[in-house]
Amino acid sequence: GSICAPAPDLPMLGGAYRSRPGAEGEALDKAASDALVDGRLSDAFALADRRCRGPGPRAHHFVLRAAILHKLGRLADAAEDLDTALAIDPADVLANRTVLRSGGTPARAR
Repeated sequence: GSICAPAPDLPMLGGAYRSRPGAEGEALDKAASDALVDGRLSDAFALADRRCRGPGPRAHHFVLRAAILHKLGRLADAAEDLDTALAIDPADVLANRTVLRSGGTPARAR
């Protein structure tokens, strides 16, 4: 896996997005996070969206798509993706950290 740092003005991820080793669709994860870092938001969204709609998406896939949606100014859609991430895995650290940084309530406190 790789660690990709998103643009510094993107607080949603708190400085890093981890493309987790062994995850299905790791190539899509990396391509989407690379496109985000490069500022190619349309490409990033298309790739992340494809991964979220594919088989077996994990919480971190929705967190990545939420970060891209946030960057695109689609805040309500980003919040929905964070809710989906937490529904998949309420203990996901990145999802909970992202919710906290965006002013929401983490899953454990709900």
